[in-house]
Amino acid sequence: MENHLIRQKNDYIMPQGHLGILKDKIYQGAIELAKKLESLFSSSGSILPLSLRHFVYGIFYKRMVRKEMEVSCMSSEKKILQIGCGSYPFTAITMASEGIPVDAVECDPKAYNSAKEIIKQKGLEDKINLILSNGSNLDYSQYDIVHVSLHVHPKKDLLLQILHQLSDHGALLYRNPHKAITFAYTSVRPDDLAKDLSNYFIELVKGLPTCETIRMIQNETILGGSQDA
Repeated sequence: MENHLIRQKNDYIMPQGHLGILKDKIYQGAIELAKKLESLFSSSGSILPLSLRHFVYGIFYKRMVRKEMEVSCMSSEKKILQIGCGSYPFTAITMASEGIPVDAVECDPKAYNSAKEIIKQKGLEDKINLILSNGSNLDYSQYDIVHVSLHVHPKKDLLLQILHQLSDHGALLYRNPHKAITFAYTSVRPDDLAKDLSNYFIELVKGLPTCETIRMIQNETILGGSQDA
């Protein structure tokens, strides 16, 4: 069922040798550029009103986040973690605005402080629990849904850790680059994470022309009647 949802392996092959080194440099440059652009929207460094900044982020991400929430059947009854919220935590804000509590993780202190200020201005401190931490230091067994942002790195190692720790009813959502930005961000295929994909239900969520979300949950969850994990 899931195989037709997964792109051909050649689309995800990591370049080797000099090309691999070049990609690493491009990736780091893209991350630094993204951080600089995000800093323009931080509450302390931007002259733009908060509502306008949220609108700009919404142009790019609102449709994708809504689809991610829909396919995962997110609700206030589920414990949700979002990794890599960034200086403007739009994904977490969108979830919280729908009444869904979320733990949001950011490892960069400057981005964390900016996100904390924005969450306060939005009046969502009771819905968003902001955590300053590296994703590798967390325990994922307590979460129903773990959402991993596009820029998180090293992505494969973290995804493997999450899948290993998730409970039987847990679901993993992670964003992959697509088309124009595949050169700048790490892409991880489901079969890079699990030798036997028949053990998982896999769904490809198309949200943006340059970004797509992969949803993975164990087949036991489906068979047990909890397909909305």
